[in-house]
Amino acid sequence: MQDFENIAIQKLPVHLTFYYRYIDRYVVISAALSESVNEILDTFNSLHSRLQFTVEVEDEDKLIF
Repeated sequence: MQDFENIAIQKLPVHLTFYYRYIDRYVVISAALSESVNEILDTFNSLHSRLQFTVEVEDEDKLIF
C-alpha cells in the first residue's frame, strides 16, 4: 500500500498539508479549496480498479474515525 500511496500523492494536483494512514483509514489535510476533495478522491480511485476510496468530511471540526 505504501507504494500505491506514494504514486497517488505524486499525481495529486494539490499539495497535502497532512497525510496519515491508520489500518484502513486515511486522514488527508490540504490547504486547497474544498473543491479539491473530489480531485484527491478521483486521483486515488483512478490508480487501481479494485481499490475504491470514499470521503468523510469533518463536521464541527471533528473527524468521524
